Amino acid sequence: MSWTEATKLCPFFAAVRTRPGDRSRVQHVHRSWSRIGRHCLQVAKRLFVISYCLGLSLCCAQSVPRFIEHARDVLVLSSEDAARAISVTLHAVVTCTTDYGLFVEDRTSGIWIDWSHPKDFAPGDELKIKGHSNVGIFSPTVTADSIQKLGKAPVPSPRPANLRRLLSGDEESQYVSVIATVRSIGFRPNVHPHRGFGSSSP
Repeated sequence: MSWTEATKLCPFFAAVRTRPGDRSRVQHVHRSWSRIGRHCLQVAKRLFVISYCLGLSLCCAQSVPRFIEHARDVLVLSSEDAARAISVTLHAVVTCTTDYGLFVEDRTSGIWIDWSHPKDFAPGDELKIKGHSNVGIFSPTVTADSIQKLGKAPVPSPRPANLRRLLSGDEESQYVSVIATVRSIGFRPNVHPHRGFGSSSP
């Protein structure tokens, strides 16, 4: 590479052709280096911002699953992610039926299933449930598109719980047992468990 070609690629090479004692040339070298340093710093900052944004976008995209096979993975979804209607397939056992859906439990956790014909099933039925995630009151739920009965299976043993955990919502949709003293009791039919106690069907 000739000196002329080198000076076209980098101003520094043109700046270093100074004569001894030429102060203006030295100052020109200093200014050239300063400009080169500032330019490199700006480029590095832009590359860092671009890399950070790309990495953040990739992490966010990977954090939201496209397909779920376990109840626990549905329950850990945020409200925003649950509202994305993520595809769900569960193999679970019915623990309770209501007029509006089912409580089921697989080997990871219990969960609420919205289903229009819940009376078709009973506790102990083993089901294959296909549907999508949805937003519940205390935790995400599954809206079933189809349910296939596979047979019968033992109902899981209830997990001991206390009043504090029941009031916190941590045991939402879980099959639990509670030891307590009954002081009064009331019954409200046709109350949707995931629409609150203030609404009931006619």
